Amino acid sequence: MLPDRQELKTFELIWRFNDADKYTQLSIEEFTRFHPIEVNESLELWKKYVYPGTNLTERHLSELYARESIARPVRTNSGQLIEGEEIEVTKWLENQFPIAKDSLLFFFWHAEVSVKTDWELFLSHWDDFCYPSDDSWFC
Repeated sequence: MLPDRQELKTFELIWRFNDADKYTQLSIEEFTRFHPIEVNESLELWKKYVYPGTNLTERHLSELYARESIARPVRTNSGQLIEGEEIEVTKWLENQFPIAKDSLLFFFWHAEVSVKTDWELFLSHWDDFCYPSDDSWFC
C-alpha cells in the first residue's frame, strides 16, 4: 500500500517499491524513511556530493566516471541472482561501507532522480534500488 504522500505518487520509480508481485512492497514504516527528492534539489545534491562542479552537459561523463570508480563484486552469472547472492552482496556492502544503519543516504539513479533514505533501508532493498537492466545502473 502506498501512503498518501504526493511525493510518492509522482515519483517516476515508485513501481520498484510498491509492486510486491514483480519487485518489492515497502512497509508503511519503511515508506516513512523513503523520500523522493524534487528534481532541482536532486541536481544540487548531485553537484555537491557526486561530482562537484558538474553542469548538465557534463552529467553523463560524471556518471561514467562514477561507474568506473566503484569496485563491484564479481558476478558469475548475468541473469537473476541465485539463491544466497542477495545476502552475499549485502554483506559485501556492509564490509565496504562500515557505517551506522541509521546514516542518511542519498541514492541517485541519475542527477535528476534520487531519494533520501537511510543505510538500513538501502541494505534491505539494495536489489530494488539497483539492478543490471536499469539504464543508469551503478551497483
